Amino acid sequence: MPINISLIKGSLRLFETRRDNVRRRFYEILCSESPQLDAELSDDDKRVLRAVFDEGLAVILRQFHTPDRLEASLLKLGAKYRGEWMRPEYTSFFRDAFMSALEEELGAAWSQPTYDAWDEALGMGLLIIQRARETTSAPSEA
Repeated sequence: MPINISLIKGSLRLFETRRDNVRRRFYEILCSESPQLDAELSDDDKRVLRAVFDEGLAVILRQFHTPDRLEASLLKLGAKYRGEWMRPEYTSFFRDAFMSALEEELGAAWSQPTYDAWDEALGMGLLIIQRARETTSAPSEA
């Protein structure tokens, strides 16, 4: 199913104004809905999660309109955090928490077609990051 770019663009403008709320709710939802994940993550893991989330949001907001650059940046992000704690089985927890937080913040602007567009785009983004994590070597310490 092709991604409905116009729906994402429309909601992205609203999302940009509520980014801090989305981030806050993402963490609240992630910890409350996935207590087993919360228990598995150390404080260092949680700092890495915040960094990945913040960097990922910045990349999406800055480069959404240029798919080639967006993909390259997501590949770089995945490679940067290769070897960190994130495992593929965590992906659904992160995806569900982000989608719930986004739905709450977009309110009346949220619809099933908007959900479908974001879900497809987020799924592709997470696959790109995971592919980079699996196929590149960890960055060396300089």
